[in-house]
Amino acid sequence: MRSRSFRATLSGLASTLVHAGGPPLIIYFTAKALAPRQYIATAAALFALMNVVKLAAFSAQGLLTLDLLFTALAFVPLALQGNWLGVKIQQKFNPQHFLRVMNWLLLLLALALYAKLLFS
Repeated sequence: MRSRSFRATLSGLASTLVHAGGPPLIIYFTAKALAPRQYIATAAALFALMNVVKLAAFSAQGLLTLDLLFTALAFVPLALQGNWLGVKIQQKFNPQHFLRVMNWLLLLLALALYAKLLFS
């Protein structure tokens, strides 16, 4: 239980501070060997909850403007289409291949973040 709450806290902090909550979740979900459908549904629900919390915090700090809100609303159809496409792609993977792809994406993300750190 302690490990699970640590990883959830790490993911929430990473998401809030640098919008990179995915890596701790990928590591945890891969270790749990979640089925792809459960993996995606849990991640989507968790990030939706984190974004609602961030939205409230940003609003309270006056960082959310009407222009920014309208811009975000304009991208809702694209986000829904992206989610639909992600579900369709996920259905084509077997569970072992899905976890392998997620680990490769985690490695690519780590390399990209490391390169950004080095060259900025």
